[in-house]
Amino acid sequence: MGHQGLKDLGRSIEQQQFLKDPTKGSRVYRQEEGPDIVQRKKAYVPGTGTVAVFGGTSKDFIKMPDIRFLHTTSGTLCGDFEDCLSELRWLCWHQFPTKLQATNFCPKNLLILDLSWSSVDEHWGGWTQFKVATRLKVLNLSCCDKLKETPDLSAFLFLELLILRRCSELTTLPNSIEMLQCLVELDVSYTSFTELPNTIVNLKSLKLLKMNSSHIQKLPKAIGMMEKLEEIYGENCKWLEMIPIDIVKLRFLKILKFTCTRLKNVPKLPQSLVSLCLSSSTAEKILEISNLNLPSIRNLEFCFSGGDNISSVFYKSERRPHALYSSSSMKLPSVTGISSFGGWLHCTELQLSECKNLRHILRLPSGLRKLEIRDCPLLEVIDLSNLEYLLELRLINDEICVSDIQRLEDLASLRCLRVRNCKSSKFSGLERLKNLRILQLWMCPFLQTLPNLSNFKNLQEFVLWCCPKLIEIEGLDRLKSLERLDIRHCSSLRSLPNLSHLKKLKMNRW
Repeated sequence: MGHQGLKDLGRSIEQQQFLKDPTKGSRVYRQEEGPDIVQRKKAYVPGTGTVAVFGGTSKDFIKMPDIRFLHTTSGTLCGDFEDCLSELRWLCWHQFPTKLQATNFCPKNLLILDLSWSSVDEHWGGWTQFKVATRLKVLNLSCCDKLKETPDLSAFLFLELLILRRCSELTTLPNSIEMLQCLVELDVSYTSFTELPNTIVNLKSLKLLKMNSSHIQKLPKAIGMMEKLEEIYGENCKWLEMIPIDIVKLRFLKILKFTCTRLKNVPKLPQSLVSLCLSSSTAEKILEISNLNLPSIRNLEFCFSGGDNISSVFYKSERRPHALYSSSSMKLPSVTGISSFGGWLHCTELQLSECKNLRHILRLPSGLRKLEIRDCPLLEVIDLSNLEYLLELRLINDEICVSDIQRLEDLASLRCLRVRNCKSSKFSGLERLKNLRILQLWMCPFLQTLPNLSNFKNLQEFVLWCCPKLIEIEGLDRLKSLERLDIRHCSSLRSLPNLSHLKKLKMNRW
């Protein structure tokens, strides 16, 4: 269970206890109850160490010396807090006011400070009082849209998580960021950053870097110095133009995502990568990916708009990936043809989607178990001759396409076939797919005949929609394993055989 899930579970348990007896609850989460209960001093139970409120004065907390968690929204703290909140570990204060009315507010044992959705800026007076929290591990300033500069973080040398997400006015990090040698996660997503300071490479403990939807144009050239970095997320980074060559030195990097970028080429990447997602609207040589040697890869996603024709989508691996199921997803809007997938012997799942100009695919990776081709409106020819291990085939389009599915009979292992919007008048070789368990055909306006279905001894689901020229279905009454039958809008189909003897059939619609 994730962090949020644990919080929600604990909240649910406490709310149930609260409803039975408000004086025995260790937390108060409902805002309408908070002020009243604190005023009556009934929310706090000595020894529990936690309370959540809507706001209050120092007098409200004076008999609560061991409060550890304080949660308030749109509230305020007033008075002298010299003898209060000394044991506070977690302060969650959304919509913090621009002026801090509390004096001597010195939570020196604070570990987590969440000021998200607040109006604080870098000149806010409260920063001085929070500097005593030298053990702080988490600082969440997300959605603080008044921040134009990062506040002074020099007091928080043990900080492990810094969240600046959606601080839309922030344009850069200070060079002093390098002091945060314990920092493990940094999130600068949805900021106005155009670059990261070069000193960021000195963050030797950083494992996770998020910069989604930021304005970042380039990464530090010496990024390879961030020796523990495991995950980089740069989705929708529309201004990013280059991945530094030094990235290959990140020997623990597992996840790399750069999408909607201006990347023109891809350098050699770390062999430790497990998941790689790249997309660019300006790539000239999409398939400078011949440099890739990714023996541990499980998931590949590419979307490139440059280039007209690909003779080979080449992925190089010197040894078999340790993962049995590696998958790839590609969006190639400008590509008209793919002749081969050289070196993709161990790719088991492949999705080609939104390849708007793709007309032919001549040879697919022979090790595929699952193939999905989606929204490729000009695609007419698919050669399936070498896919003897394929288990699932999906041809899903919003427009009518694919006039010729070649060598369907070679798919000896196929268990699931889903086709939508196909020009074919018949599916040659379909009758030889004896292992088929699911057959779904939607919107095939030219389909006139189907083979005798009696060979499909294992067929469990048969769906047939919007095939107006189909006249009859032979062998339907001999499908003893059939559990679901759904036939709709097939106007030329006059009748069906008696299916009452099919004991497993649960749904019969026509």
